[in-house]
Amino acid sequence: MNSQQVLELPYYHDIETIFLPFMPSFACAHFNGEWLPSDSINELIKYSFELQHPLQLLDSEDKKANITKWLGELSKNKVYQPSLFGGNGNEEITYLLDSLLSLRKDNRALYKRWKQKVNGKERDLAVPQKALEELLKGYVLPLIMSAPCHSQCHGGEKGWSAQKSLATHLPFKSVLSFDLSDAFKNIELPYVYDFYHRNMGQIEDPIQRMEVAGFLTTISTVYDGDRNSSVLPQGSPISAALFNRILYPIDELFFQYCQDKKLTYTRWIDDFTISSKKRGIAMEVLELAGRAFPINPRKIFFQTEDRSAVFYLLGHKIMGNIIVPVSREESKNRGEPISLGEEDRF
Repeated sequence: MNSQQVLELPYYHDIETIFLPFMPSFACAHFNGEWLPSDSINELIKYSFELQHPLQLLDSEDKKANITKWLGELSKNKVYQPSLFGGNGNEEITYLLDSLLSLRKDNRALYKRWKQKVNGKERDLAVPQKALEELLKGYVLPLIMSAPCHSQCHGGEKGWSAQKSLATHLPFKSVLSFDLSDAFKNIELPYVYDFYHRNMGQIEDPIQRMEVAGFLTTISTVYDGDRNSSVLPQGSPISAALFNRILYPIDELFFQYCQDKKLTYTRWIDDFTISSKKRGIAMEVLELAGRAFPINPRKIFFQTEDRSAVFYLLGHKIMGNIIVPVSREESKNRGEPISLGEEDRF
């Protein structure tokens, strides 16, 4: 392995545009195959064909009433807070939807957006306006949380801390860690729509199911000019939970692979950790990663006890069975950066 050569992991991403009547072919190889049903793509196209604004559906009182009804039904096991209006929450949903329409009337965006440096990297942040935030937290988040999250997905999930997640790997002798590249930006409209549509089995009417799923998809995403597509926003109260559950197939893929190889796998949002009780990990796992999702070639690290008695993962230092937080500077010491030579490329 030549450390001077740059890792070039293959990933397939040829989606030019999403929120338009015409769409090119969808390449789903970065989810290890076409697990995204074509019916979902066709329905998304149908829903968005004449849509000029995410809230356009609410212009129809009948459609707004259906959105209100089903949001109340789908989120009846609310985990956020009691309705401000009492009853079944439908009055509050109507109030919040009307507040969103007021934003549209005043030509105000649903999300406040700006660029900000976070940990030295400039990020595109998008925070929902107050009414949308209340709708997302109070009624959309419970729907998302009702869907399964993989047991090996820990970041942002209740009951898990970075220390607790790392403890599931102990003891180990070597560890491979890598980050996804632009994680939220790789979750585009089709994957969000498919998630909502699959988790709305209670809605038997196909048109209503399409419209509710489409409406939730458009208010859960923001437009990204670089991709000419809508993606999960950084700054939304639902993005992490939605991201975790959409990635269930990837978690299962890695979990099964690691079980077969007697490795331990966990994911902390966009940070993957694979450990071994031996002094090596077959680098073929990187081929699997490259096929599953685009990964950041500058954030792939391998650590082994042959080189150090200390491991650095998820902002923590591991010495034997002791896990302690480290400073930001110290956390950068994540082991040997991995780069593959020409003969090792996939």
